[in-house]
Amino acid sequence: MTHPVEGDETERRSLLQRAIDRAAATRPIPGNRVTLLQDGPAVYDAMLAQIAAARHYVHFENYIIHDDATGRRFHAALAERARAGVKVRILYDWLGCLGTGRRFWRGLREAGCEVRAFNPFTPFHPFRAVTRDHRKLVVADGRTAL
Repeated sequence: MTHPVEGDETERRSLLQRAIDRAAATRPIPGNRVTLLQDGPAVYDAMLAQIAAARHYVHFENYIIHDDATGRRFHAALAERARAGVKVRILYDWLGCLGTGRRFWRGLREAGCEVRAFNPFTPFHPFRAVTRDHRKLVVADGRTAL
């Protein structure tokens, strides 16, 4: 027997459908396309292209965003879209971005982005900080998602 990835198209499709059902408790919807991106640079380039192509809105959710070369690429792309009139919403994990300075977020807000932290620390609920947002998601215009 061949490994399912090496099998015919029907076998691969069945494997994909089971994986999506297991991961998301849903079935694939006909007419959609899935592309596997296997490394960080490919994913970042695809995310940045998706942001640049957005005409109506961008929802950007990420666990860790640093004020480094990669973070500044995303900062520039998101700020540019917001300045162009695209609705940009950013959700970052408070703990994952603890080292990212306020100036970074302020720049995005000043460009017109809506920026929010997921589960920020509060002394009244200190154990709430255990819940994290590990998503890495970009949705543009309701048509494409990564």
